[in-house]
Formats: sequence, C-alpha cells, structure tokens
Amino acid sequence: MSGLQQIPEGAKLATANLIERNGDYYLHITAYMPKEPKVENKKDIGIGLGVKDQVAFSNRIKVSYSVLQSKRLKKLQRYFSRAKKGSSNRKKLSLKVSRKYEHENNIKKDITNKIAHYVVSNYQYVVFRADNTRSW
Repeated sequence: MSGLQQIPEGAKLATANLIERNGDYYLHITAYMPKEPKVENKKDIGIGLGVKDQVAFSNRIKVSYSVLQSKRLKKLQRYFSRAKKGSSNRKKLSLKVSRKYEHENNIKKDITNKIAHYVVSNYQYVVFRADNTRSW
C-alpha cells in the first residue's frame, strides 16, 4: 500500500472502505482532525461565471482553464469503436477508456477544488451572480 503517509499525526480514524473502481482498488479512509481556529478577514468578493472566462472575480481576476482530451484517449476510443462487440479485447479497451476518463475528471475536480479553496480561505463574504443562461 502506498499513500498512508497522507494521514496526518493526531487524526482520529473513523471508517475505512475498500472501493473497486475501473479494475483498481482504493482504500477510502475517513479521519477526523481537530479544528484549527479560522482567520477572520472581513473581505468580500463577487463571483461571476461566464462563457469566455470560466470564473471572473470582482477584484478583476479571471480564471480560464481547459482540460484537453489526450491523444491517448482519442486513440483508445478509436480502437474501442472498431473492436468486435462481446470480445474480450473490447472489454479490456472499455476498462482503459473508463480509466482515462476518470483521470481527466479528477483533473477537472482538482481545478475546481483549488478555486473553491482559494475563495474560502481568503474571503469571508462571497456573492455569487446567477445568470439566466437559458434566456440567451
């Protein structure tokens, strides 16, 4: 097993679940940490979601990100579409394609989590602008 060094000292372990996903096994551990005192900063920020820039803050910071589909995934999809239905090779390719999609989705989740962490750790008041995109 690797990755157990990620559990910090002084954490109380609550549950551990063994998860099978796309042919791989993961150990999902829930640990409770003592709360750290929050830093009170009375700053505020507005957030708007857009088409050109994914996130625009009221302090003129704009965040644009894109996760391009890898050449490897395109190649695997092409092989998968040409494989004979019901064959063992198709099952193997399906597993490889799902692993690549999971990897790309994890990258996207990581980006959004980093943006959310930045906002929560630096600002106390957050105002979100909800646009009616259906009327566009």
